[in-house]
Amino acid sequence: EVLPQFPGRYFLSGVIIGPTGDVLLNYRKLYDLTTKSRPGDVWTEWLATMGPESVFPVADTEIGRLASIVALDVNWPEMARSFVFNGAEVLLNPTASPAPAGASLPDIRTQIRRVRAYENMAYVMLSNLGPMNRYGRRATTTRSSAGSSKTCWRAASSRRPGPEGHAPLAVVGCRP
Repeated sequence: EVLPQFPGRYFLSGVIIGPTGDVLLNYRKLYDLTTKSRPGDVWTEWLATMGPESVFPVADTEIGRLASIVALDVNWPEMARSFVFNGAEVLLNPTASPAPAGASLPDIRTQIRRVRAYENMAYVMLSNLGPMNRYGRRATTTRSSAGSSKTCWRAASSRRPGPEGHAPLAVVGCRP
């Protein structure tokens, strides 16, 4: 995301959009080990311009109090805890990182999300790469002998660990 208040900088953001299309929350990633900017890179100006509430924002929605903890920010316990201290009940964790080659579920990334859910008594919902099959490849389309087709995928480790730390839901789907 490019913000006019910070020319020449690019922020990695996690946005929650409401049912009417309005932006309920826009979180700018705090831990980024790439060349993207972080609010901490311009901390004094960030707080003066965006306000302290922009650092760990939480959105009140009809389904609960939501926060977006982007990608590997979930690896640091204080990140999840700060959102929960601000009232988050559900931590949404959008990412685009498949499990490492050869990893079997539950891999370390799954375990981290379970721990964050457990230690914060919150839900952590992961959305990953999108339509992927169980081998980390794009979704596959199959045709039946009757001529109908079906596209199936397993959404690359998309999970919903609950406050107890277990992950009862793996998103799997097929569509005609």
